[in-house]
Amino acid sequence: MTVAGRRVSLACLGALLCGFAACADFYGQQTKDADAHFRMATAALQQSGGIQSEVNRRAAYPELTLAIKLDPKNARYRQTLGTLYLYNQDYQAAERETLHALKLDPSYAEGHNNLGLIYLSQGKLSEAVAEFRKALENLSYPTPEFASYNLGKAAYLLKDFAVAAEAYERSLAILPNNPEGRFELGMCYSQLGRLADAEKAFTAALQLRPDVVRTRYELGMVYFKLGRRSEAVEQFRRVVELEPAGDLGEQSRTYIKLLK
Repeated sequence: MTVAGRRVSLACLGALLCGFAACADFYGQQTKDADAHFRMATAALQQSGGIQSEVNRRAAYPELTLAIKLDPKNARYRQTLGTLYLYNQDYQAAERETLHALKLDPSYAEGHNNLGLIYLSQGKLSEAVAEFRKALENLSYPTPEFASYNLGKAAYLLKDFAVAAEAYERSLAILPNNPEGRFELGMCYSQLGRLADAEKAFTAALQLRPDVVRTRYELGMVYFKLGRRSEAVEQFRRVVELEPAGDLGEQSRTYIKLLK
């Protein structure tokens, strides 16, 4: 190759490298812009009312779609969009976006948890259980207490009370001050005939939320089954005070008469 030819080749190589650098800068800026839009979407969802607020979801949606347009291979962005659709009860769109996220990152635990919630919301209980289990298989999942709680709900509806109880126990080991988890664990124990454990679970739930009528009624039923008449009457009377016109109040009056 002549000296002139070498110069041309070096010049072309230099231009090519500059082109690669320019592309890297461009895509790097796109990623930064996508992250900025995602952070704005997240900030909207953190306003009063959280993601349950339709106003917050509407504010987050355009920012999230811009983030996805700029970085379409980001599994977290797709999964968050799926969550918005879930809260909008658009289950088809929620499933589509969450499956897309899992295609991008099959081990994404939060994606599996959310897909489980989508299935649970539609009554697809076996599918929901499978997804919650997949989420829990990922040992790096930072919030397994939520997938465990959700697994408990799905398993209970499938009447697999032993699996449900184990799932609630795992969740409560991390998040002990969850009154709903304590109550639902008590329901599992009641179904399994573990009345002493059910008493402890319902009592713990009432310490966290003493105003929940259903918990007091179920604790009264445990005392009734255990033959502890005075304690059962005490709980049923409290139910009548809290809900005099409701179904639980009426049922409690019946048990009070029976136990006199």
